[in-house]
Amino acid sequence: MANILQGTTPSIRYPFKPADLNVANVIAVELTITHKGIQSIYGLSDVTVDTTANTITYHFSQAQTLAMDAGEYVYYQIRCELNDHNIVGTAKEKAKVIDLMSKETL
Repeated sequence: MANILQGTTPSIRYPFKPADLNVANVIAVELTITHKGIQSIYGLSDVTVDTTANTITYHFSQAQTLAMDAGEYVYYQIRCELNDHNIVGTAKEKAKVIDLMSKETL
């Protein structure tokens, strides 16, 4: 994800190589999202685990992106606990928040 437009409902989608992580083995998720120093942590019930595509996806609400400040970055990172109790994670990534001309909710 390169950018997040305010007032939209984008998704953070992590595609995993099956050799690195089979999401069917995930028993817990910690998705950390930080914007302007405010950290939000989401768990397994907040994401979609797609065993066919081998992805983990988080979907932002319109209200969440409207509350983001344009020109700032959103940083995100994911950790997973596997059924063998090993913990794996991703590198921290970022997306720039792009200004929406209208600030109205659809």
